[in-house]
Amino acid sequence: AANQGHIYGYSKVAECYENGWGVEKSIESAMYYYELVTRKTDISTDKISCGLAYKSIIHLLWENRIDDQKLFFYVKRGLDEEFINNSIFYYVDILGKCFLEGIGCEKSIEKAIQVYELASKNNPEPSWYELANIYERIGSEESLNKASYYYQKRFEFLMNECDLDSSYIQFIIGRCYQMGRGTEKKKKK
Repeated sequence: AANQGHIYGYSKVAECYENGWGVEKSIESAMYYYELVTRKTDISTDKISCGLAYKSIIHLLWENRIDDQKLFFYVKRGLDEEFINNSIFYYVDILGKCFLEGIGCEKSIEKAIQVYELASKNNPEPSWYELANIYERIGSEESLNKASYYYQKRFEFLMNECDLDSSYIQFIIGRCYQMGRGTEKKKKK
């Protein structure tokens, strides 16, 4: 199917190279075939195939740190063009970290803050955590007040909106008490 130019065939060949299924594992070959999918897909009729290819490319680039400029291009374009659902925090977080650390782009704390503020509409808890961390690192009195504000919003969200029976949520809430983030610091809770 890939030899005949079918998008589905390109995707399957890319998966084979990515995972070493029937061929020697090759990140470069997987990237090549995923990129073919993004170039040859008619976006007006098949946004899903393009989105899946974008997700795969971003994952490979992020996990293997092959090409930071390409990583930034794909994550930014994927989110801007809505090939990638911005409610999936993983991809938004990568974009925020790109701006924060200057990965594939010029370092910009302001743009990282914008990314996480926009993300907080769909993913409040992890976005508020990242915003609090950024403001805490800045260290000025005003930014420390903002960090405190976001930690408190996150803590209230966890206490009021999340399943308190979840061991993961219990762990996060326990860390909030332990570190005094969003609540008073307590040794036992």
